[in-house]
Amino acid sequence: MNCDYIAGFFDGEGNLNIIKNIQKESYCIQVRLYSSDEKVLLDIKKFIEKGHIYKTKKRLATNFVYELTISNKLDVKFFLGNIVDKIIIKKKL
Repeated sequence: MNCDYIAGFFDGEGNLNIIKNIQKESYCIQVRLYSSDEKVLLDIKKFIEKGHIYKTKKRLATNFVYELTISNKLDVKFFLGNIVDKIIIKKKL
């Protein structure tokens, strides 16, 4: 496991989520990685030592999907800082 692999995995199977907290009038950013194979997400989580894994069922799907979510602001910054030079920016805001 290395940052190059994680960057490629994120590029193909991940996303950034921005969530608005209406009560606090603030925003939160999350990194999410998805896989039908829990082991790959466990290996990534072990390597970066951050995040939580959830078992989810996507709409209209019959199989479960695992989701590695990184929500803590410093953890997101750490994660993105280690892959930013290796990912492909598909859409600039």
